[in-house]
Amino acid sequence: MMLASLVTLVSQTPVFDRDFTPVSPRLCDSAQASDDRRAGDRKETETAQTALRYELARVAEECCLAGWDGYGAAPVTYPTFKRAFELSESFPDSLPIPTVGAEPDGSLTYDWYRNPSYVLSLSVAPDGRIYYAANVGARRRSGSDVFTGKLPSEVVDLIPEILPA
Repeated sequence: MMLASLVTLVSQTPVFDRDFTPVSPRLCDSAQASDDRRAGDRKETETAQTALRYELARVAEECCLAGWDGYGAAPVTYPTFKRAFELSESFPDSLPIPTVGAEPDGSLTYDWYRNPSYVLSLSVAPDGRIYYAANVGARRRSGSDVFTGKLPSEVVDLIPEILPA
């Protein structure tokens, strides 16, 4: 099944226009989704990035209402989604596609897992900050930075230690 069809089935709210630019001012608004994208016509890296964007949209839409987890979680808002989308655009092409998730505080997360000793997690928070935590063998690294439209330099430095080349 094509990615666009899958996103349409998951939610009737389009979050991207034809160029995969965020368009929805409110994630939970209803609108007609278009299904004219052809992922198979793209290069492998573009297809991977497209898949990441669809997964980000799917998670954001699934978690856009208060209580989405059944325990009173804060909703993922459009500004948080937009920052997470912009952050994903700054990922190096060599970076493997992460797992996308949401946290009860309304943050969106990107996780890279090699094994329990080598894990990197980024959280894009509603307050506009990027939080990161990593296991690098026996060492632990964590911190936060104001979102500037790109990966924090500390995270860029961690990537080669976490993920094999």
